[in-house]
Amino acid sequence: MNVIPNPTFIAIDTATTGLDPARDYLLEVGWQLVVEGKLRGDPESAFIHQGQAEAYYATVPHNYATDATLVRWRAGEHVRLFEVMKRIYVTTAASPIRPALCFHNAPFDMSFLTTQTMLEAESAAFFFEEARGPFSRRMIDTQAIALYHHLRGNCESCALGKLCAHFDIMNEAPHTAGGDARVTVQLALAMLREGL
Repeated sequence: MNVIPNPTFIAIDTATTGLDPARDYLLEVGWQLVVEGKLRGDPESAFIHQGQAEAYYATVPHNYATDATLVRWRAGEHVRLFEVMKRIYVTTAASPIRPALCFHNAPFDMSFLTTQTMLEAESAAFFFEEARGPFSRRMIDTQAIALYHHLRGNCESCALGKLCAHFDIMNEAPHTAGGDARVTVQLALAMLREGL
């Protein structure tokens, strides 16, 4: 990959009740905009309205990260994904350059976002008619980049936490969608500036 010193992209992260978008629930979405290599504002996040999430989560094996997300989700204010998409749309529309989408494990995050979008007819219409407008067609996946270099023996692990440690990036809010979006930004910038 060529060195990209001043990229423009928006990092998006999700928190869910598990790993299967066909059964599990999307609980939180976080995002952080970068314009020409500089962070714009603080990371933002929102909890998604899911009427059956708590009852479902009671039936599956628990882990620390998801338990912590569920505690915050219970106490938070919930919105539909449609509202989150509008917020992301407004954030990106203000950028003078069409931002790429950035994820750490794009297939995972996109599968939950797409599944939830299809459950909300309003979100689906907004996504296909309007929300794609501010985005470029380029996608950055920090996990895919790390996987490529891991196979070449240049990285120890593709996990977000391990990669943050490798690049001396501190995650002050781990296992939160906003906190992970922020470190995904820092990780992507480090990789792109090094030409990974």
